[in-house]
Amino acid sequence: LLESASGAAECAGTARPGISRPAARAHPLAAGMFEPWTLMIAGLIAIGLLMGAFCFGYGMTTAPVAWKDAFGTSACLSPQGLLIFNVIHALVFVTLTILYTFDNVDDEFFFYLTHWSLYVEMVYVSILPLATWTAINSDVVQRPEIIGITVLLFHIALPASILVFGLYWTLDVPVWRLCPFYDGEDCKEVPEFFSFFAHAFNMVMIIVAYLFTRVPFHFSNSGWIFAYGCAYVSWTVFHFFSTLASRCTMRSTGRSRPHP
Repeated sequence: LLESASGAAECAGTARPGISRPAARAHPLAAGMFEPWTLMIAGLIAIGLLMGAFCFGYGMTTAPVAWKDAFGTSACLSPQGLLIFNVIHALVFVTLTILYTFDNVDDEFFFYLTHWSLYVEMVYVSILPLATWTAINSDVVQRPEIIGITVLLFHIALPASILVFGLYWTLDVPVWRLCPFYDGEDCKEVPEFFSFFAHAFNMVMIIVAYLFTRVPFHFSNSGWIFAYGCAYVSWTVFHFFSTLASRCTMRSTGRSRPHP
C-alpha cells in the first residue's frame, strides 16, 4: 500500500498531481512525513490512542478477581500443577520461537506484524511462570509490578495472536485455497511447520494458557492493543521512508529485494 502510494513517485523524482516538490531533493523520510496520506495516518494513530484511553482503558488490574487467584489458581490444576504447566508451556513456546527466527530471519524480519506479535507473546509466556510463582508464594496484599506487566502483555498477546491468525489465513494464505481443498492452478501450498506455528499454533498456546488461569480479559485493560497497533503502524511508516532510498537503488539497478 505504501509502495503504491508514494514509492514510484519518490524513486522517479517527479511530482504527483496537485503536490508541489522543492527543487532540492530531500531525504525520503523527511519529505514523506508531510504527504497528505501520511498526515492522515498520523491522525488515525491519534484517534486510535484516544479510543484506547477513553473507550477502553490502559488498566492493569485483574479485578474483580484477586490477583493471587487470577495467577495462582486454576479450575483444573493445583497451584503447583499450574506452575509446572506454565514453565513447560514457556519452554516449548520460547524454543519454537527461536527456531522459527533462525529459519526466517533476514533484514526485514521485524517489519512484519507476525514477528512483532510472536515476540510479544514470547515475553508474555516467559514471565507468566514468574507471575504464577509470585501469586502462590507472596504474602503481600498489594499487587506486585510483575503482575501488572503480565496483565498488560496478556491484553496484547491474546488479541494480537487472534488477529495474525485471521489475517494470515484469509488474506495471505486463504484456507479455502489450500491445495488439499482447492483444485485450481493457483492453489496455495500448505505452509511448513514453523509458519504454521507462527500463524496458528501460537494462538492455540496463548488461548490454552488463558483458559488454564483465572485472569480476566477486561475492556478496561484492552487499550494496550490499540497502543500496540498504533506503534506498529508508526513503525511501518518510518520503515517505509527510511528504506526508500535503498529500494529505489534496487529498482533502478534491476535488483530485487529478498522476500521471506
